[in-house]
Amino acid sequence: MRGNSWTDTGFKPNGIQPSSTNPLGNSEINSSAPFHNSRWISYLSTAYNASIIKNYNLAVTAATVDNSIIPHITNDLKYQIQTTFRTLYTKKPAWKPTSTLFAILIGVNDIEVMDANKTLSTKTSDVFKTYASLLTTLYSSGARTFLLLNAPPLQHAPSASPSITPFVTDWNSRLQSMARAFSSQHMDVSMFTFATDELFEQIFANPAAFRETKGLRNLTAKCDAYQNYQGPDPGYRNASCGNASFEEFFWRDGLHPMFTVHEVMAREMAEGLSGGRNGTGGFVKLLGQNESESVVETRRWRVRRD
Repeated sequence: MRGNSWTDTGFKPNGIQPSSTNPLGNSEINSSAPFHNSRWISYLSTAYNASIIKNYNLAVTAATVDNSIIPHITNDLKYQIQTTFRTLYTKKPAWKPTSTLFAILIGVNDIEVMDANKTLSTKTSDVFKTYASLLTTLYSSGARTFLLLNAPPLQHAPSASPSITPFVTDWNSRLQSMARAFSSQHMDVSMFTFATDELFEQIFANPAAFRETKGLRNLTAKCDAYQNYQGPDPGYRNASCGNASFEEFFWRDGLHPMFTVHEVMAREMAEGLSGGRNGTGGFVKLLGQNESESVVETRRWRVRRD
């Protein structure tokens, strides 16, 4: 797994590695209140898995695709793949191409920086050249199954400006084109995409449509008391946050969604990857030459029925 803070679980590549008894390795998941640090990828690996799924999460908070194009403060996606992954996980890989999913959620920070500094908005093509080259690096290392998540509709985030909307739209259009082109160029690849934007828009329109978000009462704001809350009760209430509890907010802070949103993301991915329906809302798509049947094993997920 690669990406930014929407995926980062604090996993340290040089620490304890994932195993059959500890599939998340040294990820910083609070055992007494796991919802605080859980991301879509931890739910996908431990809540909706039909078999043991070891999660090697190389995502880094605040990452962009390429710091030399869109400067930012932490190791970028290029470093995660070209340095961390290639150094630690390709010489004697503990994974098999036929049973390993390479998932990437990136773009939130690129989009934010471009919106804040319009002079960088002309660099999007260069960013996607790097992104495509990194997929090639993964492919050359044996990766054959990809899941690329598009950017969420950041214009709804409390800290974002409406001016960010065209950047999100352009990013997602380019990602879809890149994914389809890569798939058509590599006949042995299963290329999945996940429409984060469409899922979020459906939640905003009708949170009750999904069991994980049916209790949401505040879809637009954040509350500082909840942003910093680390207690064990997801139903915690603070008077400064109005009539909604911690778990009844969509946004945990100005840019990141609550654990409930991460969980519905994971369930929809599991639904689409399990070989059955393309998810409740069809958010998972299999692109390219293998649209009728994936050539790589992805039936490692299950969906809980309440």
